[in-house]
Amino acid sequence: MKSLVLTSVSLTHSTGSFPCDMSTSSPRPFVPLAFRRKVFDHLHNVSHSGIRATQRIATTRFVGPTINTAVRNWTRNCLQYQRLKVSRH
Repeated sequence: MKSLVLTSVSLTHSTGSFPCDMSTSSPRPFVPLAFRRKVFDHLHNVSHSGIRATQRIATTRFVGPTINTAVRNWTRNCLQYQRLKVSRH
């Protein structure tokens, strides 16, 4: 596993910048706590995929502390996911 390489990236049409992980082939923006749920909702609501699939999508596109734990908890509490999940009993 590579270490994070956070670099401040300038926005194209603005004077602002944001931290981005540059340790992979594609830059991954750091998502502040206030926006994590919104990002999760956008990723998860496309197909209501399972925990692992949603974690994979989130971690390949974004960076943030405890992102896997948050995704796991939010996915488990998703009513649509609970209805679609196949029970093994």
